[in-house]
Amino acid sequence: MPRRISLLVCENFAAELQAVLKDLPHEGVEVHCFPSDCTQSAFDLQCVDRLIATHHDAAVDEVHVLGACCLAGVQRSLFPEDWRMHYFDQCFYMFVNRTLVDFLIQQRAYLLSPGWLANWQENLQKLGFDQQTARQFFAETTQKLVLLDTETDPNSPAYLQEMAHYLDLPCEILPVGLDCFRRYVQNILEKGSRSADLRQADYAMALDLAAQMTGLIHENEVIEKTFDIFSMLFAPQRLVFYPLLDFAFGAVHSRPPQMSVSPSQIEERIRWAAEKREFLEMEDGFLFRLHQQDETIGVLEVAQIALPQYRHRYLSAALNVARICGVAVANARSLQRMIAMQKMADLGTLAAGVAHEINSPLQVITGITDTLFERFIKSRDEQFLKQRLELLSHSAWHIAEIIHSLLSYASPQHLELGLHDLNSIVSDALLIAANQVKDWANIQVQTEFAPHLPPLPCDRSKISQALLHLLSNACDAVSGRGVIAIRTGYDAKRRRLLLSVSDNGKGIPKELQPRVFVPFFTTKGIGNGTGLGLSVVQGIVSAHGGEVELVSASGQGTTFTLYLPDTPPQPHPETSAEDAGRFDDLPTEG
Repeated sequence: MPRRISLLVCENFAAELQAVLKDLPHEGVEVHCFPSDCTQSAFDLQCVDRLIATHHDAAVDEVHVLGACCLAGVQRSLFPEDWRMHYFDQCFYMFVNRTLVDFLIQQRAYLLSPGWLANWQENLQKLGFDQQTARQFFAETTQKLVLLDTETDPNSPAYLQEMAHYLDLPCEILPVGLDCFRRYVQNILEKGSRSADLRQADYAMALDLAAQMTGLIHENEVIEKTFDIFSMLFAPQRLVFYPLLDFAFGAVHSRPPQMSVSPSQIEERIRWAAEKREFLEMEDGFLFRLHQQDETIGVLEVAQIALPQYRHRYLSAALNVARICGVAVANARSLQRMIAMQKMADLGTLAAGVAHEINSPLQVITGITDTLFERFIKSRDEQFLKQRLELLSHSAWHIAEIIHSLLSYASPQHLELGLHDLNSIVSDALLIAANQVKDWANIQVQTEFAPHLPPLPCDRSKISQALLHLLSNACDAVSGRGVIAIRTGYDAKRRRLLLSVSDNGKGIPKELQPRVFVPFFTTKGIGNGTGLGLSVVQGIVSAHGGEVELVSASGQGTTFTLYLPDTPPQPHPETSAEDAGRFDDLPTEG
């Protein structure tokens, strides 16, 4: 007999839950709704009583409350002990990447779901707004309205236009679909079907998430995953990680971020870490020592947990997770040290390349300068001087081009992120290419712009720079006379916008393709280009969290495709300014 599972969800997301259950095995699964409460300062406790009464005598094995950010302020003890509360800081995190949601909010976007939007007038009235006060409030707090469209209500775009007109604000639709939510619900159903003991499901989920961390290469990513797991186990209000580096604590990580930690607290944690104990029980939580073998990696503070009276139920799982987290942090640190050593070796190769590339034009400059001086003393041949000065100027500009490309390649990629239309970026870049790229007038340019692309979170000038490098290379490949095709599109499965530049030139031999992104490698003649253009392109795309794909064959032309994520790139705050640039992904010929 299948287990009976009751899923409680906010009424704003009932349509989404019903939709994903159609694609999942859901025998024995019931769906119940609780009223949307995001427009009130405190949840109606009578609603809690009604929810409990609904399931008091029901033959239900498990009860899960989904997306209950509006319930976060309600004391957990008011609910039955065996109910699972799936809290989120933002309900939208169930449907789309957390980074994108936070980015949009930082951009002063007012996020809307189809369910809320279907009753937007009523919801504004609940907030106490008429049209005048609503326009005044939103004008001061909001740049635009953004519908995170799960495509469950075909009328949502029309409702969005009505609300935007009512508030006199611009609006935008961001298709998010149901893939993320479907995976989340599927995980709940699968975990619930494995065991009648909900704590065992928690253990399995926590250990499964912890095991996934061992492949992460940045320490801050490991810490964020660690915070996620301990949030699931204990629902704490305070999480702090004190990393131990060379016998002293480094920069503290916390959730909520930028939480103040006093020097006396840090000293206490240092003394406790020296005791080499696995954990310390506090009044409202725990301290865990993260370590690899006998080496202490750091101290994790889990405080102000939701139900301190039940904390021992999850202690065993927490200790196992803490051990895995310690190994994951140690692995990430070791890998970063290896990368740093490889960077130093690659920088030696790069320095040799710079010396070689700059030495040739410098020899020309010094040689011509000596010749000019001697010739000017003996005779004042103006034609001879003119020719030599032109050559001198060309050599000097060639050095300047090398330095400029090298700086673009090596310097940190400081991105000025915004939401931009990829087709517009391409159109503007083509206008620039017409004035800057040699022999552009003789090129036949073909464009294929995909309609209705989602906005691209990017640094517009950097993406334009990368495209101009590709266009210049394509022009050289066709020797100034040929066809260059530019295409845009969207890969919904990979959540990537794509931008491709193709030419019908001579192509790149297969054996040379692994080296095209290596600094100073070029198939062009001496004096033509610096060999840094594609390295710069790869650096820009990598900084945006994307990838570059090369497809080419001798005599069959070349296509470079940029795959750019539709979510903002993840920052790595522990990376220093000195090594935050292109050298993070420095390609080598080995």
